[in-house]
Amino acid sequence: MVKHSTSSFIEGIVEDTYRVVKKIASRIGVINYPKGSSKAFDIVSSGDNQRLFIRVIDNADILGKNDIVELKASSKIYDATPLIVAKYARGYEIEDDVVYEKHGVYVISVNGLRNVVEKKEPIYIVNYKGLYLIRVNPEKLKERRLEKGLSLGDLANVLGVSRKTVYEYERGNMSLTIDKALRLLDLFGEEVFEPIDVLEKPGISDKELCSLSNPDTHIEAKVLRHLRSLGYSVVHLKRTPVDVIGCRTDVGETVSIIIKHYISSRSFRIKVSEADKIVEITGSKRYVVEAEKDLGQVFSELTN
Repeated sequence: MVKHSTSSFIEGIVEDTYRVVKKIASRIGVINYPKGSSKAFDIVSSGDNQRLFIRVIDNADILGKNDIVELKASSKIYDATPLIVAKYARGYEIEDDVVYEKHGVYVISVNGLRNVVEKKEPIYIVNYKGLYLIRVNPEKLKERRLEKGLSLGDLANVLGVSRKTVYEYERGNMSLTIDKALRLLDLFGEEVFEPIDVLEKPGISDKELCSLSNPDTHIEAKVLRHLRSLGYSVVHLKRTPVDVIGCRTDVGETVSIIIKHYISSRSFRIKVSEADKIVEITGSKRYVVEAEKDLGQVFSELTN
């Protein structure tokens, strides 16, 4: 049984998502810290060289850019794919054959994820900034166009676009609107379209990573500074039970550091327990800092 501390409705979505992900995960955990909506992710899983960090929410519109950047950054450091599972986006219920894109992270319905994971049914349609788009396979499109003896201009006339637009389709620089895609489907068939890999790892900009580099306390500042001096790429998190994470790709090592801050000992034990789920699933090294006096031991262990 998956326990979750949010509303029964969200709990139901988490339960359903958990069951779907468990089909492809050897290790999976539900993260119950922090409480409420200020959370970077709800489910962490690992299996078959695929690690997932999933945020589960009723309405994806509630998530701000900072929420998603933290989801992306933590996924980047832990070498995971970030994903948002939601019921609604842009004011509408999410269709099962459509994914939405929000600040570089895909948003999908529970049933949509189930279709991808269990039924291996590809999704072709992405809603990007309110537009429904379909990606084209550039090589297949050019191949089929030439097979039919069509010039760029000929195909442009069929689709009702410019010759330059067709050229950009064949370079992979543009997606098609639904009406254009239907015309292309009638002409060449489904193979010219590119399915969306919802489990691919998105990129994250240096600017986004830098936005998570500022500490809240002097203890965090010392931890961040020490990790950087050892060659770690680091981020400071606010929406997970882990406060600082770092990775060194040269040695394949990831560290998770949990800092007490201003909470009771009981609350801190809960925080550490939740962080341990992430540590176990990601295989990172875990360090706990209850007070500044602990830094000496932690730094010594990190250095060695």
